[in-house]
Amino acid sequence: IKNFSSCSIDEIKNIPLGSTAFIGHAYGSSSNNNFIANNVSNFIEKNSHLLSSIVFTGDVFAVPSSEKWLRLGKLDHNLNIYVAPGNHDVMRAEHREIFEQSVYGSINFPRIIKTSFGNVILEDSPSTKWNVSDETVRILNSNKNDIKIVARHNIPVKELIEFANSPAGLNEDLDSLDTLKTKLQSEQIIWIIGDSGVSSHFPRLKCLSSENHMFVMNGIGEIKGDTILLTADGKLYSYIIN
Repeated sequence: IKNFSSCSIDEIKNIPLGSTAFIGHAYGSSSNNNFIANNVSNFIEKNSHLLSSIVFTGDVFAVPSSEKWLRLGKLDHNLNIYVAPGNHDVMRAEHREIFEQSVYGSINFPRIIKTSFGNVILEDSPSTKWNVSDETVRILNSNKNDIKIVARHNIPVKELIEFANSPAGLNEDLDSLDTLKTKLQSEQIIWIIGDSGVSSHFPRLKCLSSENHMFVMNGIGEIKGDTILLTADGKLYSYIIN
């Protein structure tokens, strides 16, 4: 893709103690309306003792409910669980209300959280129609060396729309890469994006970079090779959850 270079993320087989997991499109297959995908719940059950936190990057549930948000918090009481919501989570008014009544949505976005990698911004990208919010821009420009990751559901630049699972909620005036660059002065930003990977024609993980921006797109489709992201010891890794 013009103005982007492919980037690679080291794959690991063993999860470092204290890792943070980033999981996009956690409900997986479009036929799954029950809860999160089996390979995601199995991963959490097996490895929760190694994780310090999980960041769900949107589309946690195909059809949200209060009961499902409560059940999510019961996966492991020792885990810090965070949600950067996706269109399935909040696009409908009744789903937005349910989310905002949960512990995950009863906060102001963007929100800064602390992880093993450092500070991470959680964005509510459906509310800004995929664009990076003005407040996120302000936070990034005010903390140039402290924040390396922005976790969100939607792709923030129009050049990469082809990797999105769907155009739901997309603003026709989505920023271009050049426009986003002019807004931000941070030294390096890793955008972890959960709106991809739902079907087999998408890569399980796609990493593209341009100057000081790295865009990492992935999501669960309950397809062989489904990949999540892990941060540990100041590094970003990929991890296959088959």
